[in-house]
Amino acid sequence: MIDTNPSFFSQFTVVIATQLPESSLLKLDSICGSANIVLVAARSYGLTGLVRVSIKEHCVIESKPDHFLDDLRLHNPWTELKQFAKSIDICDKDAVVHKHTPYIVILVGLAEKWADAHDGQLPSTRQEKREFKDLIRAHMLNVDEDNYKEAVESSYKVSVTPGISELIYIIAFVNVTLT
Repeated sequence: MIDTNPSFFSQFTVVIATQLPESSLLKLDSICGSANIVLVAARSYGLTGLVRVSIKEHCVIESKPDHFLDDLRLHNPWTELKQFAKSIDICDKDAVVHKHTPYIVILVGLAEKWADAHDGQLPSTRQEKREFKDLIRAHMLNVDEDNYKEAVESSYKVSVTPGISELIYIIAFVNVTLT
């Protein structure tokens, strides 16, 4: 049937094959795969054996990802964001003002402070990124400031170079369309 009438298998949704030689099993797998039919191949060796299930790959794309990779362009903030960040004093000792400063403002302000101290360069090495996180922590007044914790967790966004997010999307698109 495999060699003489391969279209015979298209009437089924599942094909179960037992004790077939490898060459026949590969042909049957190709036939079932092209027709999107599940192939269950079983082989026994006395009291032991194996079962393999083969089906055509089905790509699933998570429409609501758990983590959204946002690109805030913190390595090169737009003019209005810079002006807004400069209008807020992140060194203010008032606890209410300090706790309500958006983490993006903290990142922009401290990234500018970092760049001023490092010849206009943002943190790029692992050690520099660690030091940048320490700089953020040093500006905390209390350990329970969620905005500063969020700034520490998002500190990598300052050093993400332009084009990386586009490259990630291109690679994901190519991988999905090629399969």
